[in-house]
Amino acid sequence: MIGLIAGLGLIVVGVLNLSDSAVKCGAKVMQQGDICTTTRNGNSTDRTYDRQRSENRRIGVLSTGAEWL
Repeated sequence: MIGLIAGLGLIVVGVLNLSDSAVKCGAKVMQQGDICTTTRNGNSTDRTYDRQRSENRRIGVLSTGAEWL
């Protein structure tokens, strides 16, 4: 039952990411020319607007596809 709920949650997150036309860095909406900086385990990553848009889409695809694994 928990797996089913988690799977449905992943699908919802994925669909929301894929359907959202705004490019976001965390909760902030980005504009062309903005740089998104994220830090994970002490390592920082900078992404341009276009690269972040691609990353957001990748996360959406992985979230919806993970349900089928």
